Amino acid sequence: MKLELKLAILAAGKTQRQVAAECSPPLSENKLSEIVRGWTEPREDEKLALARVLNKPVVILFEQGDSQPSSLGQIATHAEAR
Repeated sequence: MKLELKLAILAAGKTQRQVAAECSPPLSENKLSEIVRGWTEPREDEKLALARVLNKPVVILFEQGDSQPSSLGQIATHAEAR
């Protein structure tokens, strides 16, 4: 899972569908889901589009490695705080 990407989406208060649609060019919701889950690597233009929509540097969203399973608690904690 791309934990930083998932956390950035949650912090923005948007759904994955909204984020995908706001990308230029738009991503499909399925493609974004696959990227967040770590099932596929985004192209460079997709990384840049997501970084623009989420107002985060590409390096923060994609270059820090995948999360460990224990990091899933961070998502739940963040979601509960909202």
